[in-house]
Amino acid sequence: MRPIVVRLVLLTILSAIVSMAVDGGNTSTVSKEIPAKLDDKTIICNVVQDSPSQEAIKSLEANLVATLEEKFEQLMETITNKTSRGKSAGHSFAFCKQFYKNHKGNKAYLLQMDYGKLPVYCHMTSSGLGACGGGGWTLVMKIDGTKPTFHYDSKLWSNKADFNLPGGKTGLDHHETKLPTYWNTRFSKICLGMRIGHQIRFIVINKHANSLY
Repeated sequence: MRPIVVRLVLLTILSAIVSMAVDGGNTSTVSKEIPAKLDDKTIICNVVQDSPSQEAIKSLEANLVATLEEKFEQLMETITNKTSRGKSAGHSFAFCKQFYKNHKGNKAYLLQMDYGKLPVYCHMTSSGLGACGGGGWTLVMKIDGTKPTFHYDSKLWSNKADFNLPGGKTGLDHHETKLPTYWNTRFSKICLGMRIGHQIRFIVINKHANSLY
């Protein structure tokens, strides 16, 4: 709705200035400058009324319309840029891909969980994820197979309890974690990484679900 409101305001300014030119009479030969205040700049419109007033009005109208259209385009561009920045600065995002357009760094970002915001590691680049590539991956779990934390009969697989939240702020290391993204984040792909010794392999699993829970 904002573009419509702005256009109406600009047209109102145009009507007011054109009416002022009409009131000046049809036969005057006075040359005068009519300032039109737009934003923080003043546009000067020279009106020489040696010709009939209708021609002067048309000339004034053409100049003002061109100027107002230019200002309108600048205003819309400014609004678009601010909106784009606001999406990442002021809005709440639930998964990393929503940050990807304006943020490319691999680090923790504040994600909106069911109880509030939480810093969660997001992998944005294609480097380090093998076949998974980049694009904004949201960390859900990190498991150390030498520890019993996530043994196959662990309750952590079937409940909504988190584990070691600080471990969810770092990248692909040995700090085990289970984040609220386990039951909060919908997905269409899973990136599964497995490390054996110094070798690490990644595979992509195509699966749609509302969460891993």
